[in-house]
Amino acid sequence: MSPTKWRSSKNVEEFTNHCKLIHNLCMKLRARLGNILKQDKNNWQDLEVIVERLPNIMHLYHQVTTSPQVSDHLLSFRCEFWGSKIWHHRLATLYLANQVITYIIVHCVEITTHQANIIKLVTFFNELLNLNITSKPRGITVVKNTCPSLLQPFRRLSITKILQILAQYRAEECGHLLVSLLLDIYYDNGLPQDDYDTEPLLTDEDLPSSDNSSMEIYRTLTRYMTPPQAPQ
Repeated sequence: MSPTKWRSSKNVEEFTNHCKLIHNLCMKLRARLGNILKQDKNNWQDLEVIVERLPNIMHLYHQVTTSPQVSDHLLSFRCEFWGSKIWHHRLATLYLANQVITYIIVHCVEITTHQANIIKLVTFFNELLNLNITSKPRGITVVKNTCPSLLQPFRRLSITKILQILAQYRAEECGHLLVSLLLDIYYDNGLPQDDYDTEPLLTDEDLPSSDNSSMEIYRTLTRYMTPPQAPQ
């Protein structure tokens, strides 16, 4: 074996070993991120494990940003195969991390123990997003059915974006409480309930799960904007 071919083979071996490590770590990471989204309090301990492993995953991704250039068809196929696999992991991990960050900001931003974890997860998201990987496969439009390219490209999570997420939820939550107060005032004046008044209002569980929740609140608000007047 010539020295050049031996070096190429060694580079490919190192590249594939790093990719295999990324594959194993990302499979576990995605499983733990998914557990948090199940909204089970018993899964919150996974968040500590997640943030502990993020630096190692990021370090490995930096090791595989460039795929080895080899002339051997078999070695070239190995590089393309593993390069495509870690690209899929990167995209799916970004998608899940974005969902988890949004969920934590909305529900747990006031919990002191989670604030540092939010910062670490946001830092990991931005660094992974900005990573320039030359092994990106061509023609890939869907990684998972729940992660279509329509949701791409992701945008960097800045402090402004985090505050926007929190402000939107707080506005919807306050709007929901205002609707309930308006309804209480309306019915306390002894006014009859119309047929449309019996429609169920939004619950706290519905607010973060629907992008249209604010519109539902606004519709309900405008329905009771006129001050109630008891019948003569």
